[in-house]
Amino acid sequence: MIITLLWMKKIFLLVFCLLNTMLFYAQIVSLSKSQQERIVEIHNFYRRQVGSDSMIWSDQVEQKARMWLNHYIRKPLIPRNHYGYEQNFYLLPDTNFYKAIRSWAQEQVFYNGDYSDSAKAYLYQHYYRIINPQLRRIGCASARVVDGVYVFVCFYSH
Repeated sequence: MIITLLWMKKIFLLVFCLLNTMLFYAQIVSLSKSQQERIVEIHNFYRRQVGSDSMIWSDQVEQKARMWLNHYIRKPLIPRNHYGYEQNFYLLPDTNFYKAIRSWAQEQVFYNGDYSDSAKAYLYQHYYRIINPQLRRIGCASARVVDGVYVFVCFYSH
């Protein structure tokens, strides 16, 4: 058992070192204006289905998402400080960020229209951030952490 624990510790340290090395070379990827517009368009598609008002892109919210992401790529553990914003997070094999939004939206099947049921909220929390009528502003950011792996994050605000 002691040997197993030692090996597990060695494997953990190896993975941790590799992850830190990958994130050291990470680069923030700027989203183009057309990507920003498409991200908002996809969010609004799902919002219209439930009668929520449209979202708008916010450079201020995007800046906070970039700050958070910059911190994340320097320290691989997900930072808990979201600067007071709601957040959705996704790892992607490419820059097709729309896959992330569609993946979050697939949680719709678990949502019964009542967010107060917190015991099940983890099943649809990403979807709820997309449709939440109180969240009207969005800003997203992305980083390439290694070839073929991208981090995509969206922040949401009132």
